[in-house]
Amino acid sequence: MKSGDIIMGKNRKKDLLIFIVLLLITIVIVFYAMYLFYTSFKDGKETVINYNETSDLSYKVKLKENEFYADEFVGEDYNLIATAIDEIEINFDYLLNTSNFVKGSSYYTINSKIIAYQKDDPEERKVWDYEKIIKDKTITQYDKNTTNISAKDTFKIDYKEYKELMDNYKNKYAVSLVGNLIIDIEIKSDLTYEKFKNSINLESRKMTVTIPLTEQVVKITKITPEDASKSLVEKSDPKINYLKLVLSAFSFLGGVAMCIFLATLLVKLLGYDSKYERKLNKILKNYNSIIVSVEKIHLDKNQNIMNVSDFEELLDAQSELRVPILYCNIKPNKESLFYIKYDKDILIYKLKSDLYENDSKIKNKSDGYEEEKV
Repeated sequence: MKSGDIIMGKNRKKDLLIFIVLLLITIVIVFYAMYLFYTSFKDGKETVINYNETSDLSYKVKLKENEFYADEFVGEDYNLIATAIDEIEINFDYLLNTSNFVKGSSYYTINSKIIAYQKDDPEERKVWDYEKIIKDKTITQYDKNTTNISAKDTFKIDYKEYKELMDNYKNKYAVSLVGNLIIDIEIKSDLTYEKFKNSINLESRKMTVTIPLTEQVVKITKITPEDASKSLVEKSDPKINYLKLVLSAFSFLGGVAMCIFLATLLVKLLGYDSKYERKLNKILKNYNSIIVSVEKIHLDKNQNIMNVSDFEELLDAQSELRVPILYCNIKPNKESLFYIKYDKDILIYKLKSDLYENDSKIKNKSDGYEEEKV
């Protein structure tokens, strides 16, 4: 083995060690940049309000003097003779309980409407309707120390008034209609909570009483929503740690720079320069007949060493002097020397890989010469 190869081996081990260390540093930098980037964005904090809604709806019927019922009032679930009905008293009670203090307002509306359709119409398509507001937006305000929102009321429906409206329409237009009086009670709350950015708009809660107007025997029905327990969740805006974000950008740029440097180092470590190899192979192939390969260069310090910048100059000298061109591969894949010896004159052409252009000196005493600066 040549001593030059031994030195090359030592350099490659050193380069490999440097490459591994730098690769580990680069991996750490890249992962650190990713960590900084993802941790620079922090999700907003969730704030939760729990609430319960309960409602109750009831009614009782006041009767006229009649021969069917002994009592003045009857409760729910009775089938009543229509001509015996005087008034219908309706009661409702609503409560909203919140886990946190809120403020704002709530209101309720009570609306009555008649909806009539043709008697034998299976689709119950509306023919006539009538609407009357009994109470419009009865509003209650609440301060910030409130956890209970409530609404309750008692009101009366004059059954005779609505039945006469229905009968008059039927007689006027001589149509056979059936219909109902529908009482809608709607409750709505608009609240705010100090830790919520947006207001709390709860869905309206509706209760309904349906009273037939064209039946001889009246069955009153009611609908009230089931009690409900729900939660309101609001998330605050995400927070950005700008210091971490800037550090992640710099770390990422440092990682990119390290990757580029490592790619260059890897090419150097592999010791391959395609441009250098192509040029060397071209010279050896085209001028094989006049080139003699030697293992070592033997130079005398008393000889006159002249460096030429182009291989063509060496060819011109060879043609004139009629001597072979000596070739020595000084560093595989890095540097080759072509030279001509004539008396005390030596003409040298140096072919170097661009990757190692900065290696300006070859200090190898066993090779028999020291490179001069050109």
